Amino acid sequence: MKINEMNLEEVEARLAEISEEIETRSGEELEQAKAEVIELEARKAELKDLEQRTADAEALTNEEVEADAVVEEHTDEIPQEERKMSITRDSVEYRDAFLAVCKGSATAEQRTIFADNSVSGDGASLPTGLDKMIWDQIYTNHPILKDVDAQNFGIAIKVTQATPAGTAKKKDSDPVSEMSITFNDVTLAGNDYLAVVKLSYAEAKMSAGAMENYIAKAVVDQVGEAMAKDVFVQILADCAANSVTKTGTYFEAIGAALGKAKTAAVPVIYANSADYYAILKEVDQNGQPIVREGVVLGAELKKDNAATKITILDPKDFILDKIAEVSLKVQDKVEEGCFVYGAYARAEGCMRKTLSGAFIA
Repeated sequence: MKINEMNLEEVEARLAEISEEIETRSGEELEQAKAEVIELEARKAELKDLEQRTADAEALTNEEVEADAVVEEHTDEIPQEERKMSITRDSVEYRDAFLAVCKGSATAEQRTIFADNSVSGDGASLPTGLDKMIWDQIYTNHPILKDVDAQNFGIAIKVTQATPAGTAKKKDSDPVSEMSITFNDVTLAGNDYLAVVKLSYAEAKMSAGAMENYIAKAVVDQVGEAMAKDVFVQILADCAANSVTKTGTYFEAIGAALGKAKTAAVPVIYANSADYYAILKEVDQNGQPIVREGVVLGAELKKDNAATKITILDPKDFILDKIAEVSLKVQDKVEEGCFVYGAYARAEGCMRKTLSGAFIA
């Protein structure tokens, strides 16, 4: 039977059959099945609309509603092109289209929405809700990325890095020493971060909510981890002259490092799990924990496993240029029976003041 001759019950029955058959199909057969699903979905929407109009007509005949109400309902519809322009990353339509493409169940209209909102060459922009979910999880795992001065410039920028030397004195002091500042221009062109994940056709049938969580975790585990590690690597490079060797207690080493981070207005201590819990366990000469209400010597202590060394800095003196926000590309690998998801981001940062950071070697 031709699809345009099917009734609603027949369309739904056929869709149910294909959902079972598609797992065993591959190659040309799989593509044919997908094309049939698109046609069936379009026929289903047509029949649903016809069903609603029929119900409206019957209601008018039975005088159950006023004619103006029915006319308003159908004339108030937004034209197709105008409606597409109104779809943004915040809209439910975009989220549904995005996840449908990820699951391989998108209609022809949903594929158009997905493509029209994509960034050329960088994949499709994430729905706002998913983007927020990803960054919330990244910030939980890597607080350094939330604390730094992150800016969405979208282009490469040049930052002037300052290293002061000497101290200013009163005019009548004797002798007067000159304060010198070394300036260094740093171009932040960005580092590429990519997460690639495979998902079988069977696994891709998970619910939309489960798909969001799956994508978010993959991006957090790979992109977030790599970006946070690079931030710490750059801090250690910029503040290489401010290292402290731990020869006694953590308390003494942290105090020495804070002394070297001279321009850090609000210093924060970042440590990986092993160092973080070691600092938490340390007590002073009176048997009291050196960490009180999460603070050591006035500096807040935070756990971040991307930190290879105990790093102390004023995070607001580190600028992170987000050149490309997280986006996603989806490939249908028929020969492997799976979808491949590639999450991409580009960013780079540096210290504005090299004396705003130090670390314990």
